[in-house]
Amino acid sequence: MQYFIFVIAQVKKYFILLVYTFLSLFIIISCKDNTDNPVDIKYTNEGKTSIVIIVETLQVLGYETLSGFELYRNEIIPIFSELFKVPESELEGLSLNDIVDKYGEEWQIREIAEAAKKKYDKIITMTDSMASCNNFLDSIKYLSNNGYYIDVIFSLHGSSNSVRFYDKSVNISELTQKIKSNNVKIRVIYQTCCTGKEMIDDWEKIDVLAVNGAVGLNGINLFSPQYFLEEWTNGKTYEESVYIAFNKDIEKVKSYNSTVPVIEYLLTDETITNSRQFVGGLDKKILWNNFPIYQALNFGNEWKNLHF
Repeated sequence: MQYFIFVIAQVKKYFILLVYTFLSLFIIISCKDNTDNPVDIKYTNEGKTSIVIIVETLQVLGYETLSGFELYRNEIIPIFSELFKVPESELEGLSLNDIVDKYGEEWQIREIAEAAKKKYDKIITMTDSMASCNNFLDSIKYLSNNGYYIDVIFSLHGSSNSVRFYDKSVNISELTQKIKSNNVKIRVIYQTCCTGKEMIDDWEKIDVLAVNGAVGLNGINLFSPQYFLEEWTNGKTYEESVYIAFNKDIEKVKSYNSTVPVIEYLLTDETITNSRQFVGGLDKKILWNNFPIYQALNFGNEWKNLHF
């Protein structure tokens, strides 16, 4: 009898342990799944829309890129002439840095703005001396004060902890805190900054809903900003748009390989690996027409409808 009671007790013990283990596993799985799902945010499909586009290379290009250009100048000039829509004669004798600064930046701004104009009510573009940190901050503050939702595209240099504007490098935590202190909310950011992945945490701290970043030195950035915006404004999620743009940029550059050995100079395995994109933010699956609803009560500088 005592043995029977002992067996029953052991069975009960193991049954409780099994249930506990199952519940623990369920909680772990549930928590893991929640990290992949968007934060519960209320959206409307209407709003005044704006985008700030900043393109500035600061004439800083890699040695391999500069060397490849000089080696294949005669083959590349016609490509640039067609791409930037300028006569070849205007490009002759210019360095690659000069070509990019004089024609490339304006071309990229035009392409991004062209993709934006069908959807955005207000488009602000900056390059050269206009692409300063203060101009950026003043612009988003103006847009915020006038009731616009704000999206941003940074085609800028960067490092693991800073963004390089025309006038200076700004630590990412300093930049985000300035945005927060101005009570400005940015909906999404698309950035080509090198090692931009390391900045994502800071953008998330001021409740940016979606933001991307390269894992290392980003060499896939010529066409991707406009490709991203085209995909996102045409119905893809933010996350899908980032990855599609990355792959389309690679394929576009590869299309020139019959004329110039771009795979050897621009699309090495190392470049592609370092340029891989990471996506973060509070809702990386946000659609272009998802506009967060701001509630009347002000709880600091956070999105005010995250928890219900």
